[in-house]
Amino acid sequence: MIRKVCIVLLIIASLIVPSIGFTEVRINPDKLYKNGIKAYNKNNYEKANKLFNEAINNGLQEPLLSDARSRLQMSVKSDNAIIDHITGMAFVLVKGGCFQMGDTFGDGAASEKPVHEVCVSDFYMGKYEVTQGQWKKLMGNNPSDLNDCADDDCPVKQVSWDDAQAFISKLNTKSGKNYRLPMEAEWEYAARSGGKREKWAGTSNESSLGNYAWYDDNSEGRAHPVGKKRANGLGFYDMSGNVLEWCEDWYGKSYYSESPRNNPRGPSAGQARVLRGGPWAVRWWVRTSVRDAKLPYLAGHATGFRVAAPAR
Repeated sequence: MIRKVCIVLLIIASLIVPSIGFTEVRINPDKLYKNGIKAYNKNNYEKANKLFNEAINNGLQEPLLSDARSRLQMSVKSDNAIIDHITGMAFVLVKGGCFQMGDTFGDGAASEKPVHEVCVSDFYMGKYEVTQGQWKKLMGNNPSDLNDCADDDCPVKQVSWDDAQAFISKLNTKSGKNYRLPMEAEWEYAARSGGKREKWAGTSNESSLGNYAWYDDNSEGRAHPVGKKRANGLGFYDMSGNVLEWCEDWYGKSYYSESPRNNPRGPSAGQARVLRGGPWAVRWWVRTSVRDAKLPYLAGHATGFRVAAPAR
């Protein structure tokens, strides 16, 4: 009798419990997506990644679903790099600091003097020079000389400062981010593996220069695909040699004598824009402290660039 009563009670319970059970709480996926966008635009990719994944798991619908999935690609980290989902460019976070900027070896030009202390804040910068494939993907053309390194992995070249700005402007419009060219001080700090006293990007030993740079001894008078030499101490490739790289700053030959200590941005006006890194040329020209310049609307045979972004 007791057994029959227990069975009846269990049957009744099975009928009642579902009706009073807990209802699954679902968070508004659109709200999660919007918060993910806010974090993404502040370069907080870890938080953005989490929010986008939560939005997807809570039923995010198209077209927001595709956008969230594509933006997740920016949160993929590899070797301390962050990948831009539009072009596939890899960016390395550079932790800021202070260093002695200029000709610390005493064999440079007057424009590299005086050596002076500069401090830069955290920033992101492209692990590689912008490639022809990345340029074509965004701009739909290729300004490079196709008789000289014509693969998609070759650095885009024969671009003016104005051309580089057009690329960055279009990238910002598509991505909603704030990409830019690196400031000259940022460029040198990154090239010198975080402000170390390095003559070339990655080394001060002339006998090992060929391991890090394409220059006149090994370049055969042309550019080469990016990333084929060793990276410097921060993981950047080809910062000495291969192609010249545009910086954001106006060029001032005597600017170093008046440069502010913190995050210098170059002269307020000028005629030419800064180029750094040297092309596939003599070893003196590919030193980390060498300063070059060209009118912003002119494109040289070996002028390219890499992209930077604020850390916040």
